Order: sequence, then structure tokens, then C-alpha cells
Amino acid sequence: MKKISINVIGVDLGASNIITLLVSGNGKVVAKDSRKTMSEKGKEKTISQIVTSAKNVLGKGERAGVSSKSVLGLGIGGPGPLNGNGGVIHIAPNIPGWIDTHLVKELEGEFDLPIFLENDANAAALGEWWLGAGRGVDNLVLLTLGTGIGGGIIINGEVFHGASINTQGSRDYFYSFQSFSKSVFPNIFSYRLK
Repeated sequence: MKKISINVIGVDLGASNIITLLVSGNGKVVAKDSRKTMSEKGKEKTISQIVTSAKNVLGKGERAGVSSKSVLGLGIGGPGPLNGNGGVIHIAPNIPGWIDTHLVKELEGEFDLPIFLENDANAAALGEWWLGAGRGVDNLVLLTLGTGIGGGIIINGEVFHGASINTQGSRDYFYSFQSFSKSVFPNIFSYRLK
């Protein structure tokens, strides 16, 4: 009996770049693609960039001897408040025009794979828990600092989504930047180190 390898595709949808990996079940990177998000050309162009990137790693994987039939699914780490169960990015503050984008639905016709959507900070926390600095711990908190600021929490080896974020798609917890800058920044920056 021939041993079947298990592989997944992971997509990091960032404001500036899309990074896509084909990863084996033991965490080995089989293939990688990186390209500009091109959000200034519209939502459709960015979605096209995701499709091209994922198909590129599938092709690289095939050339490296990894059958596309061994790929179990495609996971996307996306920005903003989103509904992972519904496959919708409600708003991507760092990608213009992304409001109530049904990303999973947009991609389903392109791939014969299950497609999953998760908040990018949660996906990063899960990655660190699985193979990185959080390996071997049950609980961790990860902060992401990039074009935006985010955080992911792992509790007892599972991503913590809270009472409403991701599952209900709530947007009620957001501070506007203007409100945040008027109420929080002055308190942070008014303290001087001596």
C-alpha cells in the first residue's frame, strides 16, 4: 500500500502582499509564492491574485512530486472582523473596498477543495502554537504588528473566538481610529520616560 501524504495550502492575505504556502502535515514548506495584493486595482484583482498564488503553489508542488490530490484544503488568514463560518470578511481596514466580501464563495469555483477563512492574527497564533514559539504549550497570546495591529489567542490548544467575533460577525467592538487617537494616544504618549 502506498503511503499518502497530507498537505494543505495556507494563504496570508495582507494589505501589501499575499503569501501562499503548500505545507505538509508535519509543517514542512513544500512550495511558496509571494506577490503584491494589488488592492489599488480593486477587489476583483486582489481575489485574482489569491487564485493565481494558490494555483502557483499547487503547480510547484506537482513539480516537486506532491500530488494535488493530497491537498486537503485551503486556509486563508484574512484581516478585519470576519465571519469564518460564513466565509465573509466584513471589513478589511487595511484593504480598500473590502466590505462584506464573501471571499470563500468567490474562491469556491476555482478550487475543488474545502476553503476556510480565519482572522489573520488567529491563524498566526495557531501557526506559532503548532510549529513555532508556542509549541508544547496549551495556551498562548500572540500580537501581530504590521499594517494593522491584531491579536490571536489559543486556549487549551484551540483558537479562541470569543462570544461573537468571527462566529456571529459582530462589528460592535471596533473603535474608530479617530476615537482611538483622541482617547488612547494622548494617555499613552503623555507619559515621559526620565
